[in-house]
Formats: sequence, C-alpha cells, structure tokens
Amino acid sequence: KSYKWFGKRLDKDIIETLYNKQLKQNGNFAPTMRIKMPTKNGEFVGDIFDQNENPINMNVITKGCSVQAIIQCLGIYFVAKEYGVSWKVVQLKVYPTTKLSEYGFIDEDEIDDAEPN
Repeated sequence: KSYKWFGKRLDKDIIETLYNKQLKQNGNFAPTMRIKMPTKNGEFVGDIFDQNENPINMNVITKGCSVQAIIQCLGIYFVAKEYGVSWKVVQLKVYPTTKLSEYGFIDEDEIDDAEPN
C-alpha cells in the first residue's frame, strides 16, 4: 500500500514516522486531540447541548468546562512529508465548570442536625 499512497515503497518505520498523530500525549496533562469545528459566518455548524439535553449556544462554552463530542472522520490527508486523519465535530454536550464559588464543606454540627434522634 505504501506505493499506492506515497508513490514509492517505504518501510513500516518510515510510514509510522510520517504519520501525524491526532491524539497528543504529554505525561503532565490528559491526552488531547485537535478536531475541526465547522463554522459558517463565524457560527458553529452543529448541535450543542447541555447535560440535560437542552440546546445551547456556543458562547456558553467557557474555559474549564468539559465537553463530550460526537466526531466524524473526514478522511486521510497527505501533505508534504506527512499524512494523518481529519476529523470534525458534529455534536457537543457541554458540562459547566465545577469550581466552587461558595463555602463547600459540610461542618460536623450540620451533620449532627441532619441525623434523626
């Protein structure tokens, strides 16, 4: 297959070196993946929902929130001396940032008050 894709026969090691991995791994952070967000006139072309399945706007997505994505493979690309797979986001499910804005502890006296006698 290397001849069909690259126009010449290549060893497996060279083919692996040319591959542009979409999943980037760094020991200090969770793995990341760069995916295209299709837009039209600056607006995301796809569906975005909150965790309760309600449609929401793109501007609700803020730094620190979590998302789940349904992605679609667009195909394999070949550019210069590398190749890879292109993906695009079809749908997002957004979970808000879980930063505590108030006192978050339950004190012992509150636990005692909540227990039946």
